[in-house]
Amino acid sequence: MCTWSPLSPSEATRYTSNFARIPYVRSDIDKQRRLISSESLVTEQELATRAYQIYLCHVTSVLPENGIILARVNVPLALLKVPSNNFVRVGQLFQQMMSITRPTVHFAVNGVMSHHSDYRSGVEDKDRIVIMERLANVAISGGYGEDLFCIGSHKLSNEATVILPYYYLFYKDLQAQLRQWPVSPVIYYRGGNETVNAAVDRVLREKRIIPLHPNRFLREANPDTPFFFLEGDDGKVLSSEVLLRFLRRPLCTHDITAMTQIEDLIVRNGITTKPRFLNVLKSCSPEGLKALVEEYIDSIRETISLNEEQKVFLEEYKMTLLSLFKMMRDSGSIEELTQKWNLDRELYQYYDHPIDLSREVPNQLTAEALKRRFGLDFKAYQRLGCETIADAAYCLPEGVDGGEFTARLQLQQISSSIQTHQEKQYLVVKGVNLTEVANRIYS
Repeated sequence: MCTWSPLSPSEATRYTSNFARIPYVRSDIDKQRRLISSESLVTEQELATRAYQIYLCHVTSVLPENGIILARVNVPLALLKVPSNNFVRVGQLFQQMMSITRPTVHFAVNGVMSHHSDYRSGVEDKDRIVIMERLANVAISGGYGEDLFCIGSHKLSNEATVILPYYYLFYKDLQAQLRQWPVSPVIYYRGGNETVNAAVDRVLREKRIIPLHPNRFLREANPDTPFFFLEGDDGKVLSSEVLLRFLRRPLCTHDITAMTQIEDLIVRNGITTKPRFLNVLKSCSPEGLKALVEEYIDSIRETISLNEEQKVFLEEYKMTLLSLFKMMRDSGSIEELTQKWNLDRELYQYYDHPIDLSREVPNQLTAEALKRRFGLDFKAYQRLGCETIADAAYCLPEGVDGGEFTARLQLQQISSSIQTHQEKQYLVVKGVNLTEVANRIYS
């Protein structure tokens, strides 16, 4: 059994399900509420008529490849506790591995979150990119006003707005990346002296949208406290309880969810350069760790609102984590771990990337076997951004329900999902050029 974990799966479930009733949380909400007049609070009815005025803002240091914000975390090297004699080389190896431990993408309402977590990347303000989406275009799973999150990646819509550092104008490769996006967001640039916060406020005002921020005096007095009320220049105040009730999503902070417990179990419990490499792998049996991860995943399913695509993602996330643990457990030295990672890196780093329909793999044997087995015109394509993994896809006829269609095929033993590309639905079977996938399809 495992001897260490931040919050147990049952605790994470209880806290997430009853967040606003936790005594210290209720006390914080009530204290903040007493500073606000009832007349200034936006009601749920008002919010329903003004939802178009809600923009969700995501801050990153990485230009989203192909217009997709991936669920990743940038773990600072200092947090990895790697010995100084090989700090950079080994630290970067672990940083790549640990990046996939977060299954969420985060947003703030009509502004930039002022505090998020100890995993803040440390990238200078001048390098930050801001992506803004209308509320209706993001599959929010839960959170509160300053830190809403969705499970899995987010594909930018044509209504998105992107704020880039001014120097992006002078880099041809970055401009070429933007032109390759399948969507056409509105692009703004900010000058070298303009902060991210100032740029977001400026762009929102140009759109005739009121920026929202925590009370400045409260923030200065309590910089690390979650603030559940956001104020606008018009004197109106948006309550996180009202917002999440309107969205029919759980009100919670990310730190008490099962997602954070998985991160902390891996990263905060300790990383070393000696075999097994993660302290959790030393304190847990393989069976105990697998059971614990599955219990956390069950907690997410029980407490967090998920659509069908997110349910598929969560299963892939679980299997990728367990595979990563096995690779680390089975490696007898840092050199062997590095070799294995370099060999299979794309399996982990691209586990949640969609198929790339512009790069067909002709005459792929397993895709041909799928075609014969199901009588459907499957074709193989490279996975987006990846050179070594192929997925097979079948374009569903218009009007066909993807979930029902997949259920009729009985693909339980094969990793498959419904992906949407240019308003068409595709049944995608992942990793058809991998031996274990091919064996299941041929059996």
